[in-house]
Amino acid sequence: MKEIEASYYTVQVPSGQRANITLPDGTIVWLNARSEIRYASFLKDSRREVELNGEAYFEVTHNKKQPFVVRTDKYDVEVLGTHFNVEAYSDTDFFSTALIEGSVKVSSRESSSDEILLTPDQKVTRINGKLAISAIDNYDMYRWREGLIYFKDMDFAELMKLLEKYYEIEIRIENPHLSGHIFSGKFRTNDGVDNALQILQKDITYTYNKNNEGSIIYIK
Repeated sequence: MKEIEASYYTVQVPSGQRANITLPDGTIVWLNARSEIRYASFLKDSRREVELNGEAYFEVTHNKKQPFVVRTDKYDVEVLGTHFNVEAYSDTDFFSTALIEGSVKVSSRESSSDEILLTPDQKVTRINGKLAISAIDNYDMYRWREGLIYFKDMDFAELMKLLEKYYEIEIRIENPHLSGHIFSGKFRTNDGVDNALQILQKDITYTYNKNNEGSIIYIK
């Protein structure tokens, strides 16, 4: 009998958008802005695998005989059936997996000895090239799939990068006095980037304007 080759699907989510998909095995996936996932049209072996570049929240259909594996450029995340969040954008050094329910194993693609098992309410983060476990102290940061932008102890430039991700806009900081200011809080994406910038103006002094196309914001 001729073996049927699986087709592969790729879903890409641009800046400013989110997506929700259901994989062939019934697993539900939410994809954050600037994320991409690749998966097969059917399961042809004992492992369910997807490739992720970006951030995604998974609700994995339980199947003891077929582990579910999320492959990123630095680490693999393996589960049987669980709820968890993975952030692994290939254009940054940052990697994090947070376990909400079930259990997961995170292993390095470069070193077989770099492997960690997580239990619920734990997260693992890449720090100085190594994985470190800590408790999840706030679940708001994983509510992006509900349209919530959460940030904690984030400097102004980093926060502007976060707004770029969610609003498909370029932000150029031309005011040198804004560096060093740290912020914590949350915004609703539906309220828009102008609302976020106006709220921040209550804490620090700056002005901003946009180019004619509205694609670039200049902070002065």
